[in-house]
Amino acid sequence: MLLPLQVFSQWGTYAVATLVASGFANIVFIRPASPWYGIYGEVLAVKMAIAFAIIVFACLNRWRVTPTLASGGGVLGLSVIAIVGQLGLLPPR
Repeated sequence: MLLPLQVFSQWGTYAVATLVASGFANIVFIRPASPWYGIYGEVLAVKMAIAFAIIVFACLNRWRVTPTLASGGGVLGLSVIAIVGQLGLLPPR
């Protein structure tokens, strides 16, 4: 049986790949002459920047966080719980 995080990881990979592929397809097929001018280029640049950020976070998760948790690094999990608990006690401003 697959754990929910394993399923999310697999689908997340496909989602990011689709996002990046659609960005490149937009550049090549929709606006090949001047894709970076005007509002279209700005939105496309933001989309690709977000895709890059997603890829960076996914790589950090895959090669830093996941091995730490798998090797018994319960301290990280306890730290997250402690931070969330502290945030629950603070008033929003």
